[in-house]
Amino acid sequence: MKNTIASTITLNLIAICTILFVTMWYVGINVTSVKAEEKPTHLLVFTRDLKIGSQNPQVMFLQKLLAAQPLIYPEGAVTGYFGPRTRAAVMRLQERYADQILFPIGLSKGTGFVGSLTRAILNQLAIETGFQF
Repeated sequence: MKNTIASTITLNLIAICTILFVTMWYVGINVTSVKAEEKPTHLLVFTRDLKIGSQNPQVMFLQKLLAAQPLIYPEGAVTGYFGPRTRAAVMRLQERYADQILFPIGLSKGTGFVGSLTRAILNQLAIETGFQF
């Protein structure tokens, strides 16, 4: 129980930080600082709900991130259109991270809808892997 609460709090903090970062970026505040020994990375922050029929750059970045995990998205198609294959991949991702995405909201099966909890995991994965879009 404590682990689930801690995970939920962590995901909520990631979501809040994501919103803050995007807001600061939007208004032009420079929030990046790169140390001399670090390589700069260009991470897209997932900020929108995504579902079947969505078609925008965030869908393309979602597909690229998912395609880097062949067990999650074996088709690996990067089209920018959120269709049935992307939905199935998101469902697999949600079920892989069920304790952080599904269980806190009382679900046991992935929905394929990219809402705040799924976005938090996607952002976390992008940061942890240093994924460049």
